[in-house]
Amino acid sequence: MSQTLVMPNFDELTQALAVAGLVTGAAEAQGLICGVLCAAKNEEAGASWVPVLLADQQSGASADNRPIKQVTLMLVAVHQQLLECLQNKDFALRLLLPDEEQPVANRLEALSDWCSGFLMGLVAGGAGDINKLPAESAEIASDMMKITEVVSEEEAGEEEEESLMQLEEYVRLGALAIYDELHPQEANAANDKAGKSVPDGATRH
Repeated sequence: MSQTLVMPNFDELTQALAVAGLVTGAAEAQGLICGVLCAAKNEEAGASWVPVLLADQQSGASADNRPIKQVTLMLVAVHQQLLECLQNKDFALRLLLPDEEQPVANRLEALSDWCSGFLMGLVAGGAGDINKLPAESAEIASDMMKITEVVSEEEAGEEEEESLMQLEEYVRLGALAIYDELHPQEANAANDKAGKSVPDGATRH
């Protein structure tokens, strides 16, 4: 019997990765998978995150290791949810980050990890030299690289909170933009489909 895949939240995936003995955190793991999917040109390349994220267990853990099975199912759920959002231009794409109740410093560190994972995923997925990506994608990737180097003060006020939320939104929309630019045929197909959904006689504005 196949198991139902359930999208984990940040804390659930963080705990599952730790229990499985993997060093990658939840934010970095989702970022890496997202980067791979943005760069991948086929299904095989789209699964290239597996050996990267599970390298530790592949070299030491047994195949029937229950924690590994559990975290693998979670990561596959993350993969499927991301792929669906990216392909459908779903602006509901959600980054796996700590809750807003957590300190800004913790959330910024997680966002930095997400960006680091995303950039690693672009390379693992076959994008090659990030600096040679198409113009918009290269600019976004460069900005993400800068985010990985940002350090937050332990105590942050409303201004830092607002800045972090803006960064999170930029990264989220940036990932969608990179996917579109690296998959122009899918983007055109989605636009055609949206156009055909307009009823006959309706006026487009």
